[in-house]
Amino acid sequence: MGVNPYYLLVPVLLPMVTGAAVLGLRPKERRKREILVMGGILAASAVIGALVLNRPGQPLVLYRFGSRMNISLGLDGLSGVFACLIAVLWPLTALYSFEYMKHEGKENKLFRIFFPLHMGWWREWRCHTADYPVLFYELMTLATLPLVMHAMDTRAIYAGKKYLLLSMAGAAMVFVSIISLHEYGTTLDFTWGGVIPQGLSHVERRHLYGAFILAFFGFGVKAAVVPFHSWLPAASVAPTPVSALLHAVAVVKGGVFALMRVVYWCFGAGFLIGTKVQAAVLCVCCITILYGSLRALCTQHLKRRLAYSTVSQLSYILMGVMLMTPAGLAAGLTHMVCHALMKITLFFCAGAILYKGGREYVYELRGVEGPCRLP
Repeated sequence: MGVNPYYLLVPVLLPMVTGAAVLGLRPKERRKREILVMGGILAASAVIGALVLNRPGQPLVLYRFGSRMNISLGLDGLSGVFACLIAVLWPLTALYSFEYMKHEGKENKLFRIFFPLHMGWWREWRCHTADYPVLFYELMTLATLPLVMHAMDTRAIYAGKKYLLLSMAGAAMVFVSIISLHEYGTTLDFTWGGVIPQGLSHVERRHLYGAFILAFFGFGVKAAVVPFHSWLPAASVAPTPVSALLHAVAVVKGGVFALMRVVYWCFGAGFLIGTKVQAAVLCVCCITILYGSLRALCTQHLKRRLAYSTVSQLSYILMGVMLMTPAGLAAGLTHMVCHALMKITLFFCAGAILYKGGREYVYELRGVEGPCRLP
C-alpha cells in the first residue's frame, strides 16, 4: 500500500518555504545562506526519493471543476524518472553555484529565485488532467525567466524577451490542442494508450491530427525544435549553474516530458502511428538534429556550442519518442537520462574554464598552463 497522497505536497511546498525563509531572514553571512539553501534542497530531494520508492496509491485531487476537470498531483513511472533526475542533479548544481556565483555576482538574487523554479517543476509529478500540466508548465516559464535575465544587460534582456515570446506562442498552440482533446476525448485524465475514442469520422480525425501538430510544436518550443529553437542559444547569457539546470533537468526536458505525455497518454500511439503526421514530426526531428549539429560545429562561443548540441540531442530523444513504440519510448528515456548527466557535467566544465581562465571561446583554449605541465 502506498503512502498518503498528501505527502506529494511536501516537495512542492518545502522549496517555496525555504525560498521565503531566504527572502525573510536575508542572512548576510555566506555560510548561513548556503546552509539554509542546501538544507532545503537536500530535504526536498530526500522526500522525492522516499516517494519514488513508495509511491502513493492514488492521486491527490487539489480542486475539481465539474465532473471531467480537476487539478490533481500524482506520481507514476515516467514522472518518477524525472523526479529522480531532479533529486540528484539539483543539489549538485546548488553546491556548484555557491563557488561560481562569487565570480558572477548578485548571489542573493539567484537564490531568491532558485527555489520558486522548483514549484514549476513539480508538474512532472503528473497533474492527472491533460489541461493542468500547462498551468504548471507556464509557471515554470515565469520562474525561469528572471534566471535567464539575471545579468539585466542588453543581451540578457534580449534573451529573456525571446524566451518569453516563443513560450507564449507555444502555450497558445497547446491551448488550441487542449480544446480539441476536450471536445473529442473520452476523458481529460492521462490514460496510457490515449483518450481518443474509436469510430471517429475522417473530418474529426483530421481535426485531431492538426491538434497533435499544434501540441508538438507548442511543447516543442521548450524542447528547442526547429524553427522555435533560437531562445536556447540566446539563453546562454544566464549564469552557468542556471544554464546547466535548463539543459539537464529543467526547461528543455520539460518539453520532452510533455511530448511523451501527449503521444502515449493523450492522443495515443495507436492513433498516430503509420500516419503522415508521424512522418512529418520525424522529419522535423531529423532537420533539427542536422541543424543543431552543424551550428554546434560552426559556433566558437563555448556555452552557445553546448546549447546547439542540446538542440540536436533533444531531437534524438524526440525521434525515439515519435517512433511511437514501447522500445522507442524506452530508448528516448535512456538517452534523456544520459544526456542530462553528460550535459550538466559539460556546463560545469565550461563554467570552470570561464571562472578560472576567463575564456569563453573555443579558439581561446590553448591547453592548460601552470606549474604541473608535463615535460
